[in-house]
Amino acid sequence: MLHEFLKRNRSMLIARARAKVEMRRAPRPTDEELTNGIPLFLDQLAEALRLETLGSDAMDASAT
Repeated sequence: MLHEFLKRNRSMLIARARAKVEMRRAPRPTDEELTNGIPLFLDQLAEALRLETLGSDAMDASAT
């Protein structure tokens, strides 16, 4: 599942995203955005995907 991929590769994804954001000319990221923003976004995305998977699993079970 995608949420498992995000959890397993979290450090690498954060490093790659941070490097790309730092190269941006505008808007310049703040230190807080670089430190907290990317990890927070990945955590929220992984959780949303996990919950969606749980919901679709429940729907699949009720259809049978």
